[in-house]
Amino acid sequence: MPVARRKIDIRVRPYDERQGGSSMKGFRKRFMNDVDAVTPIIGTLLLITIMLTIISTILYWSIPTINRISWDTEFRTSMAGFEAYDAALEDTVTGGIAGSTRTVRISVAKGDMMYISNKARWYVSYTTSANYDFEIDGIDQEYESTRSITPFRVLIRPENTFEPDFDLELIWVNDTSTESQWFDDREFGQTLTPGRAFFGEQDTRYVRFRITRYDDRDHLMGEGYLIRLDRLEVRIPSEFGTARIISENGALIRSYNGHTVINSPILDYDQDSTKVLMNVIPMDVMGLRAVGPGNWRVRMRLADREYMPFDEAYHIRVRVFGENQVAWEEHLSRNFEAFQPAVDAPVSLTPGDEQDGFHLLAEGAVQLKLVRSTVEVDIEGV
Repeated sequence: MPVARRKIDIRVRPYDERQGGSSMKGFRKRFMNDVDAVTPIIGTLLLITIMLTIISTILYWSIPTINRISWDTEFRTSMAGFEAYDAALEDTVTGGIAGSTRTVRISVAKGDMMYISNKARWYVSYTTSANYDFEIDGIDQEYESTRSITPFRVLIRPENTFEPDFDLELIWVNDTSTESQWFDDREFGQTLTPGRAFFGEQDTRYVRFRITRYDDRDHLMGEGYLIRLDRLEVRIPSEFGTARIISENGALIRSYNGHTVINSPILDYDQDSTKVLMNVIPMDVMGLRAVGPGNWRVRMRLADREYMPFDEAYHIRVRVFGENQVAWEEHLSRNFEAFQPAVDAPVSLTPGDEQDGFHLLAEGAVQLKLVRSTVEVDIEGV
């Protein structure tokens, strides 16, 4: 039986804008009028927009906060290790027995810990008479270039106290020997040029300026000591800056959030007994000099100690040279009222020659005890 075939009309009808059912415009019109179809889509888009806004806001505010908390935690971890190191260093030095040792651990979560030698200077001077005062001028230039020879001048006030001549012995001191140079029959204010750099040799501990009468070298007028110091430091970088913890001259210097604080003093003045005690603590690192993150064992040993007592000292002056000079000066002025800024009692009255540092205002002679304690430090991983 033959199969009936169905005819299919495939003719293309011409586009007619008036035919709302088959036109795109009609489709859009029906779609926009379909509330059930439009409302869920708009709601979904609004929800996505709100969620993205909330997430962006949380990330914008929380990530810096989290990073700062992490930075603060890393700093406090290293600070705890350095506080233990500072306490052990104090025990080692105050014990006073050569060869005594202490061991601590320092954790560096992030950043680097490094030993930097020949990085700071302390200058201490005194006279043997209340009738005059003197200053070694120009030695601050030495810190800027440790390998260069530094000319200097000896200033005295009042200028007519003595004949205008003096002898000066310049002495370089290390752990085992000394080397000296004499300047004979010189005038105060005259420029003197040493034969070598003050700290051109790594083993030089301090330089001593011994001033005597030109006609009598046994007649000591006064002395000055320029002492080399070293530091152990950890640096913790972040997007907010670099936090630093520094052990320098037996004290901790903390640089964090723009503030620098010195935790412990190295100077002691007893006004009733008229005694001044000053500790200066150079360091030698025997092992690693720079390490990264990790746990480190720091072993310290008192290698050498030298007492320099002066029973009748007048016009004691203290100066600090180095990166942390301002912090040290703020610390000394805050904790030792008897030490006044040297600018209030300058030796040189010539404009431009004003001295920095501090001058001890005391009636009569005082006993000055200068103690140099060289500490060997050995750093190794644990």
